[in-house]
Amino acid sequence: TRYANSAVANTQRPIASIAKIITALAVVDHLKISSNNPGETVTITGADENDWKQAVTQNETNLPVYAGASFTYAQLVHGMLVVSANNIANLLAAHAFGAFTNYEHAAAEYLKRHNLDSTTIGSDASGFDSSTTSSLQNLVELGKLTLENDFLKDAVAQNSVQWCAGSGQTKCAAHNSTDALLGSGGFVGIKTGFTDDAGGCFLFAAKRQLANTDVYLIGVVLGSPSVSARFSIAKNIVDSVDLQNSGENTGFSNFATSSWELGKVELLSNMSVVAKYNTICNGEVDAILEKPEDFSSFVWSDEVKVGVTYHFDALTRNTKFGDRIGTVSFNNKDFPVRVRTGVPQKDVKDTQPWWLKLRCMISGGSLS
Repeated sequence: TRYANSAVANTQRPIASIAKIITALAVVDHLKISSNNPGETVTITGADENDWKQAVTQNETNLPVYAGASFTYAQLVHGMLVVSANNIANLLAAHAFGAFTNYEHAAAEYLKRHNLDSTTIGSDASGFDSSTTSSLQNLVELGKLTLENDFLKDAVAQNSVQWCAGSGQTKCAAHNSTDALLGSGGFVGIKTGFTDDAGGCFLFAAKRQLANTDVYLIGVVLGSPSVSARFSIAKNIVDSVDLQNSGENTGFSNFATSSWELGKVELLSNMSVVAKYNTICNGEVDAILEKPEDFSSFVWSDEVKVGVTYHFDALTRNTKFGDRIGTVSFNNKDFPVRVRTGVPQKDVKDTQPWWLKLRCMISGGSLS
């Protein structure tokens, strides 16, 4: 695990429905739920049914429940994680701990036990309210804890759940996962989220193979502008990982984005050379950044609103080595580009006409 910028990695912000991972971890830890222990049966009350109806009126993600229906705790956890049902998250907190305040204390204790001090439990168990916050660093650790638990690892990898909302196994239907990447490109979960305040959020894991061993890549996207953007960003991050050549300070191949917090990444393998010109004298001339160190890497943040743009001028007979030839711009800041000095042009080929040979000889240290 590496974080290029510790301040960015530890900044707390709303996490939307990723909060349900905290709910799941706290409930499973408290009730000792496992693949072999689905936990006790919970009978839905009239209050639970009313909470569901309120979630519907508020346009929250939900799963229907009717008074008298019964579910095991394992079924409720699956429904909460796969479909991201807000009402099921709050139902779990209330039934498993007796009251939300008891859940709040238990979840805070769980976080403290795992040294996750950049996470705050808010006013609900679902993340619908923006008061539940966390950091990139803490969320990656929560992702690890999720995959280390066989029951939760299986739950977040489910494409759908069969849900019977009424008593006697009635009002049944299949409900699909909110994770659009699940089952493709090695993605195995973990939890999506979206609110107006939090933006598009995604705590994700993807499985890769290294030396015939399964390796899980865990990452986080927070604050993307849409539900679809969070998936494309996550895919770009995973695709950029080079496990074969990873080491102490490497492991991510070159990739670029324009508006989201991905940490410090090298934009190009050789940042100093930004363009190449072919000259009339059969030579190749490099255009380089005047101060490549100013542009070699970035810390992407919420302030980054535009990507990389550039402008290169055409060469003329009056262009000299060392002349400024254009600009590369990033986030409304311009970085001058000049012609690299000390790069001689190649001799003109014998097959070229006499006037071209003469022109190249006359140009000397200039560019043709």
